[in-house]
Parts: sequence; structure tokens; C-alpha cells
Amino acid sequence: MAYAQPKIAGVMADLIMGMSQREAAEKHGVSRDSVQRWAKTIPESAIKKEENFKQLVDGFLREAFVTFTTHLRYAQDEEWFKKHDPDKVAIFDGTYADKVFRALDAISTSQRAISTEAPKQSNITN
Repeated sequence: MAYAQPKIAGVMADLIMGMSQREAAEKHGVSRDSVQRWAKTIPESAIKKEENFKQLVDGFLREAFVTFTTHLRYAQDEEWFKKHDPDKVAIFDGTYADKVFRALDAISTSQRAISTEAPKQSNITN
């Protein structure tokens, strides 16, 4: 069966974002064979793996905290502080802090969603 380009593009976008082939086929209402065929055209390096994303987030948060720690250390040095516009340093730190807290909030929200979606263990045994 021939599928419209927008449908194929949607499937491929979901595959690149890490969705399984089965999930993409079900979501878009296409055959798994078609999804497998399209998936073969995507370079492995383009597919976002969950672990890679976690590593990126972890690296971002580590660097953010190192940056804040460094800024605090410099801000305690009176000579350094006199040479820099405190308003600009505060704006940079505030903006960066906002990004970090938004990332942490998003992680927390997604973890709560995952934990509520997890299948419940049944106490019934066969």
C-alpha cells in the first residue's frame, strides 16, 4: 500500500525520536512491514536513544551546577566583582538557573507520569 508523504514523515520523525517500530505503526495506522522498510533508511546515529538523552541531560545539569559554583566563587572575589557589571552577571545566572529548574521540573513531571502509567502488579495467581 502506498502512503502519503506526510504520514511517512510522521512515522520517521517518531522513529528518530526513539519510538519503537511497533508503536509507530500503531500510532500512524500503517503496516509494520512499511515501518521496518522506512526505518532502514534512517542512519543509526540519527535515532535518539533514551540513554543518550539521559546522558545529555545529566551532562547539562552537571555543567550548570559547575557554572553556578564558579560564578559564586568569582562573585566572592571583590576585585573580580568590581570589574564586572553585577546586573549582567545576575541576569546570566537567573536565566541559566531558570533553564535548569525547568529541566528538573520536566524530569520530575515525566517520572511521575511514568510511575502512574506503570502496569500494576496483580495479586491474582494462576
